[in-house]
Order: sequence, then C-alpha cells, then structure tokens
Amino acid sequence: MAFENNLTAAAQAISAVRQVCLFGAANKPRDVERGGMWGKVSKTKLLCKLAEHEFFKLDADMLPRQDAIPIDARLGGTFRAGTCETQASIAFELLRKLQVARPLDFMATTNGAHAFLVIGRTGGAANWQDWGADAVVCDPWLNECPSVNSGGVGPGWEDWPFRPSKWASCDLVLGAQTPQKLSSYPFESQYRLEV
Repeated sequence: MAFENNLTAAAQAISAVRQVCLFGAANKPRDVERGGMWGKVSKTKLLCKLAEHEFFKLDADMLPRQDAIPIDARLGGTFRAGTCETQASIAFELLRKLQVARPLDFMATTNGAHAFLVIGRTGGAANWQDWGADAVVCDPWLNECPSVNSGGVGPGWEDWPFRPSKWASCDLVLGAQTPQKLSSYPFESQYRLEV
C-alpha cells in the first residue's frame, strides 16, 4: 500500500507543477515549442520568463537546500516557468504541506545536471537500486502525469517512469545535449524530510 500511496502523491505533485509552470522549462526541448491552452508557447517569451526567474534565484542558490526550496517554489509560481530544480521545489513544497508522503528527498545528480524528488526511499541515496521497493520518483521536469483515479493506481501506470528502474532507464536531454541515461549518474539527497 505504501508504494501506491507514494505513486498517487507523486502524480498529484506533478499535476500541480504542470498547472503552476505553464511555460515549462527553456532547457527542455519539448516545452519550448509545444501546444497548450493558448496555442504555441513563444520560445522568446519562455526564455525571457526563465531569464527573469534565474536572475531572482541567484540569492536562493547560495542558501542550504532546505531554505532554498520554498524560495524557488515561489519564484516558479511567480514566473510560471522553471528548470528541474524549480519544478522539484514546487512539488516538494506541495508534498510537505500535504504531509502524505514521507520520507521525502530532494535529490540531484552529483554534477548538478538534474534535480527531482524521491518519495519513500529506505536505502542509500547514491544508487537508484538502493532506494527500496516503495520508492517512487517524482520528477516533474521529466515526467508527464497520468490521471489519478479515486480507486488508487489505475491502468497505464506501468508505462510511466515513476519506478526507479524505469526512471533510471530514461534519457536525460538538456537543450542540445546528447541524451544520457539517468542510470549513468550518481545521486545525492540534498534535503530529506522524515516522518
């Protein structure tokens, strides 16, 4: 049951991030020119929004992760755009307030290339294979969100990369960067929220 609860929490957080970050991220190719409520998103508008966001984010980047998360989440809401770090911060704040998913880790690759959340991690942080059977990856930047039905986990969940093994096999592509499997990175927990 813990896995299903973590999965539902991750999906709800990703859905909320999609509503907040309407412009998505300028470092995600699919977000740059995508259809939406208002037709195509302007690449120029998205880049300007993200540049404004990053300017205001400079001070937050010098703080410990636990202090930077709420600031980054507010900035994402203000500018309606954000990189993986901002989108993970918005999801973290939502899940922290809801108090439904614990433990909750703000994770990042050790080289700073990507940030995301892990819900329910029981093992070590460095290797996704140690995260445990109930661990769920909440990666709003990478994952689209399936609908969450009231009965819990519905059909189609197996196709979504919420399980660490499926997520780790995904390609991480930043801008024009050559795709690289997430499993090729070592990870670190930058902030952990316990029960």
